[in-house]
Amino acid sequence: MENLQEAFQRLEQSAKAIQQSKKNIKKEIETIRYLAQVFLLNFNQFNDVLDNRQRHSLIQMLHSHFMGSFDKDSVAILVERLKQSLLLLEKQASKMVLNPTKSALPISIQGLTIYNYYNIKSAGLSIPLNASFVALTGNNAEGKTRILKAIGESFYMPESSAYDFKGQKCLLIFNVKVANRLSTSIIDGIKNWWTMVQHQNKVVAYGASRLQLQSSESQDVQNLKKSNVYNLFHNESTLLNIEHWFKIQKLKQEEARIQAVKHLLIELMPTIQDIQMGVKTTRLSDYAITYIENGKELLSEELSAGNKSILAMIGDMLIRLYDAQPEMIEPNQLAGIVLIDELEVHLHPIWQKKLPQLLVKHFPLVQFIVSTHSPIVFLGMPPDTILFNISKDEAGETLIQKINIDLANVLPNQILTSALFGMENIRNVYNQDIQQLSVETEPEIKARQMAEEQLKKRSQNFTFKLPSNDKN
Repeated sequence: MENLQEAFQRLEQSAKAIQQSKKNIKKEIETIRYLAQVFLLNFNQFNDVLDNRQRHSLIQMLHSHFMGSFDKDSVAILVERLKQSLLLLEKQASKMVLNPTKSALPISIQGLTIYNYYNIKSAGLSIPLNASFVALTGNNAEGKTRILKAIGESFYMPESSAYDFKGQKCLLIFNVKVANRLSTSIIDGIKNWWTMVQHQNKVVAYGASRLQLQSSESQDVQNLKKSNVYNLFHNESTLLNIEHWFKIQKLKQEEARIQAVKHLLIELMPTIQDIQMGVKTTRLSDYAITYIENGKELLSEELSAGNKSILAMIGDMLIRLYDAQPEMIEPNQLAGIVLIDELEVHLHPIWQKKLPQLLVKHFPLVQFIVSTHSPIVFLGMPPDTILFNISKDEAGETLIQKINIDLANVLPNQILTSALFGMENIRNVYNQDIQQLSVETEPEIKARQMAEEQLKKRSQNFTFKLPSNDKN
């Protein structure tokens, strides 16, 4: 808390100077704005230990400060309220538990505070240092997608008018760690925006609709300049085509990069045994790329929805991260932040389970923040995944609750009845007798039936004889 203490000492000095001055107070006001940024930079780390009422009170105070005008009276009130806030944060700080992961991420999100953002009146979350996988769950319309969009806004709002706030006066306070430096991004309403985050080209985001690939021949530099989070906000958006990227890499003779990405896609896509590439003529348009699935040669548009979804999303992600880091060869060298809404879309349960593990394995320098409705996805998440349940209270206010579950030692039924999903039971709605429920798995049922059949055969050939009483 040393930085905050020093900031408040300077804040008091500036406030005193304003009270004593009858002329220009512009310099002191700028000092207060700077000190408020120091406060904001430290604010998100306390989201875990503030209840909803405390958080809303503090955010409301900050918001009134940013949206309002300065005079002597308002500065005096601001100083007093910030002092009270500091005392509260110091009191709550003793409850904080640090939980850093083993490896350091070059760029990662550490905190987000949301005020008056669409239907979210006041909410916040804190993410431990270097957390590589963060999962949001909750019922429909509770705010999971809105939270992902708020993060996207924090990086890309100035670049497009597509993400406007419809006239709402909102406040987003967003902390990101780049290398060993903590930076802040603040969006205050529509007009006032400033940031110290300079690495937004390493942040990409995907909505639940991600099957549409751009035509390989229509992709150009202008497409690449589209916002990296565009797909999260627009269902009709198309993703960059990895096949076109392969062709460009071929012209550049980047064979090592081509092979690295090819092997990655083969491991990530269910049922794909190989990706074949070959030039039929000297024209780039005739560079053929086909996929071997169960022994059959297919074009990308002939792939199953699951394979196509992974090809589209991972392909787009690779293109954008390579564009931001052109010196990298292997995918595991790429750093960034990836937001994915409904990670499980179009995937069979087997691959819902495998995908999180594969993402962490092949992109160790990327922080993934995902939402999901599937308990199966949690079976593939790393044990140190940070879990949040998004819900609403009786007044309709968004609540973000951090959930602690031992993911390495949990079954789907336990996940479903935990605070992540909140189901009272997992019985079929038509079941009337709990005694009739079967808890056996299919292999266990087959093993039991085989044992019963063997026992039946043996009993048919079994002859029982009483022992003889003959003493002779």
